Amino acid sequence: MIFIILQFLVIISKINNVLLATNSLCSFFSTGTSEVFYTLYTKNTNRKISIDDNSLDNANFAKSDYVIIYIHGFGGSYDDIGSLAIRNGYINGTDDHNLILVDYSEVTGKIAKLNVISLAIRYAKSVYCDLPKVSKKIVDFIVKFLYNHLNIKHVHVIGVSLGAHIAGKIGSLYKKTTGNYLDRVTALDPAGPWFKNGPQINPECAKVVDVIHSNIGYYGYSKPIGTVDIYMNNGVTQPSCISNLTEVKRFTEQSKINVKFCSHGSSVLYYVASIDNKLTAKPCDEIGKLVSNDKNIFEMDDDNNNAISKTCSSLKYSNEREIVIGKHMSPSTVGVYYAEVPDLHRYVGKLFNELTFARRNKY
Repeated sequence: MIFIILQFLVIISKINNVLLATNSLCSFFSTGTSEVFYTLYTKNTNRKISIDDNSLDNANFAKSDYVIIYIHGFGGSYDDIGSLAIRNGYINGTDDHNLILVDYSEVTGKIAKLNVISLAIRYAKSVYCDLPKVSKKIVDFIVKFLYNHLNIKHVHVIGVSLGAHIAGKIGSLYKKTTGNYLDRVTALDPAGPWFKNGPQINPECAKVVDVIHSNIGYYGYSKPIGTVDIYMNNGVTQPSCISNLTEVKRFTEQSKINVKFCSHGSSVLYYVASIDNKLTAKPCDEIGKLVSNDKNIFEMDDDNNNAISKTCSSLKYSNEREIVIGKHMSPSTVGVYYAEVPDLHRYVGKLFNELTFARRNKY
């Protein structure tokens, strides 16, 4: 179903002028934020928490001074595949992390049985009406739990697709509210439809704003918008989605999933793979110019290469100029980079089986 949703969004984005009367749209559809939920995970904790003082005081945070907040995309939830991947990646790692999964699915509403017109309106509502209010709600939560837990000094917000823009908006609102920057905002293939001229992600969202691009021109935003932007392989179609699509369909239990949607969701798995592995990238400033021409994005040869992968792979740099991306990225990293990761599955390893078990047992 999510594939059908996003496939439609790619088409409907071309007629977004029809729905740009956002004031009318937002006045017609109310946005209630009481149903934004938070679940805390540590190695010893799995519990829902709220902005209430008693809830935060008794939350049993890990001793770490770092908290990671993950925000799902449109049509997702705190227990969808991406959220489970992030959760397992952090919780099964060596360190004990404070991980908070946000669930705003009740705000955007149930979308499984919507027709295409209703779906278009619902997505427009999510972008123009829900996004700012959900972002403000999460900022209030962050401010409150930092006040209740003074030992936590660092906040890292991660979002995928629509959730990536929410993460960016959170960073901007947090600075406006407190005068301080979040430590890091990570945008995983931020949504492209309806954000072409107004992305919520920019280098001022946090001290570090890293963006992983995995499906530009389709479901993902094309241009560099962070302090560091990483384009995976050709930036459009991920090789693991071509070679392992049958396995992906089995894993996600979605028979209609296609290569493009798989590539969009791969941004999450690349980040998860980086938690226990050192994924590297090399500088390729040429991407900034290349993505301004659709021909450079969409024209592929028989080896799944476009102008981006051909140009960047041919550049010769010393290993000293390579960077580590994902979880272990240096906060001093800036610029546009190209990462050649031909087989995501060899990094993810047994993750697919673990997540299938987790999804079915909901632990």
